[in-house]
Amino acid sequence: MNPTFELEPYENAMVTNDNVITSNEFVKDKNKRGSGFRTYKNLFVISIAFLLQFTAFNGIQNLQSSLNTEANVGVNSSSIIYVCLILSSIFLPHPLMSIFGLKWTLVMSQIPYVLFVAANYYPKAYLMYPTAALVGLAAAPLWTSKGSYLTDSGSKYALKYNFDKNTILNRFFGIFFAFFQSCQIWGNMISYLVLKPEVQLLSTFSNQTKDNTHLLHKTYDKCGADFIEHEYESSEVVKKIDRRTIDILCMIYVCIGICSIIIMITFLDQRRTTSREKMSVMVRNSLKLLVSSIKHMRHLNQILLIPITIWAGLELTFIFAQFTQAFISCTISAKYIGLIMIAFGICDS
Repeated sequence: MNPTFELEPYENAMVTNDNVITSNEFVKDKNKRGSGFRTYKNLFVISIAFLLQFTAFNGIQNLQSSLNTEANVGVNSSSIIYVCLILSSIFLPHPLMSIFGLKWTLVMSQIPYVLFVAANYYPKAYLMYPTAALVGLAAAPLWTSKGSYLTDSGSKYALKYNFDKNTILNRFFGIFFAFFQSCQIWGNMISYLVLKPEVQLLSTFSNQTKDNTHLLHKTYDKCGADFIEHEYESSEVVKKIDRRTIDILCMIYVCIGICSIIIMITFLDQRRTTSREKMSVMVRNSLKLLVSSIKHMRHLNQILLIPITIWAGLELTFIFAQFTQAFISCTISAKYIGLIMIAFGICDS
């Protein structure tokens, strides 16, 4: 049975042996149709909310190593995010989902992302580092509750309509990631459109004096694979982007993040996968989950996934921190990061 179409179970439920529809059967069928609509409504609400939130977050994250170079605040902030993510993965998801349910865990976990983007208005260590830590602590509950929400709603939908569970879950997660993975496209497009250089950029370069041309070549020698960060920052040809332009970009990203939260608060239904628990029970269950996760490392399939995970982390670190700074910002301008990273977003999605 094709899970894309809900008409077939609807028609079957409307027919009795005497080809007569009773009032009870009509009400039951109407409830089933309503349940199917709400399930897909919640799926698209989560998908759109994540798309908006990570359009803003990934857009500003791609610029960290190029814009916030003072005391290496940008790269350090990104590092803090993922250190705190490790800690939050161990302890926070289960207690928060038990106390607040899946909807409000999702909503609360989105707020630090908006705060981190807003901190880029004034990117000092005492603002960037705490908000980065909050993002890391919120990330694990955010992604865990998202996975639990889609899995629970997909499983119940498959059971109600007698569909294959794996087929429905694959479809639900496929729809979600089709939205989510495109965030790199839209976030970088916004970045480029706001920061894009003036049209006369090429003519400006063509009119450079011989001394400036020599300086440019000397600087380019320190870009790419030969990138030297402190020489890049002190170079005379490095042009800082106007602060007002960066503030406009941050304002746009903050508004997008707030829209994501509003959409989730307004349209997402509450859902719980577990009942409320006492604090002692939550701590005990969290420890059990930690122990079971460690024991799971005995399985060969899990062990074989570890190198892939490590490689993915190293790859993304290189792309978001080193590639954007050494190969784009150093050679042409940070204004072009969005344009070039759109290509990454297209292939990534």
